[in-house]
This record gives sequence, C-alpha cells and structure tokens, in this order.
Amino acid sequence: STETITLNNAAGGRFTITDISGRVRHNLVINSNIEVVNATGLEPGYYILRVNKNNSITTRKYIDIW
Repeated sequence: STETITLNNAAGGRFTITDISGRVRHNLVINSNIEVVNATGLEPGYYILRVNKNNSITTRKYIDIW
C-alpha cells in the first residue's frame, strides 16, 4: 500500500491500527493537530483505526485494497 491517513485535531492522543485478528500493526502518539500517517506496508485487508484522546475513543474501519 502507498496510502496515507490524515488525522485532524487529535494532538496529544494515541493512534492505533489493528488488523481483523486484533494484532497491532501501527501505534503512535499524535504530536500535532494535523498528523499524516504512512500506511505503506499494510497488506490488503480490513483494519480498525482507533484514536484515544482524553479518555475518548474514536474508531473507524479501513479497507486496504492495494
């Protein structure tokens, strides 16, 4: 994959990508209000994107088709 994922207004949070089996594939602390995450290297499949900030969790599905 050569995709990027852009996170807005999430500074101070933690971003995690997990695969369908729950294995963490990417994990980082978000340092700025606009953070661009390189998703290159993810195999085609279904992933869960999660941002945890101030005890609030936002979750999105992500499908990598390349």
